[in-house]
Amino acid sequence: MRGISIFLVFIALSVSHSQQSLRADSMLPPIYIRLISNADGSLAQLILGRKKMGNDANVFERLQGEILKMIGRPGNPLTYDMDVEITADKKLNCEFLMKTISACSGKTDPKTGRFIRYIHYFNLKLGDGKTVPISLVMKK
Repeated sequence: MRGISIFLVFIALSVSHSQQSLRADSMLPPIYIRLISNADGSLAQLILGRKKMGNDANVFERLQGEILKMIGRPGNPLTYDMDVEITADKKLNCEFLMKTISACSGKTDPKTGRFIRYIHYFNLKLGDGKTVPISLVMKK
């Protein structure tokens, strides 16, 4: 499947060099996520740290709950110093990568309709060993 490659090329082109050097000073260890694919590109297993989360319809909801436990509370200032490092198999359909980033980045408050940010920075480890940084911090 070329879906993940096209998605990652888009991300790589949209990341500036200043963002790459910005995250080198983080004092907190990254949160590690591994996405293992089946031969057809579907998700075989999502692993958070050493914990196997599964691959069922609720895996991203569980992931979001685990991320919330790790950050303590939405809006915690420490989240600006936290990174999620995602390692994905080359054959993985990009849908699962996007759902992983979405689950880690936060959720929409059902009462206010506002987005509540969890994690701001991501590093994608590609099959060829390269890392692509992504920043979800909005600049004014």
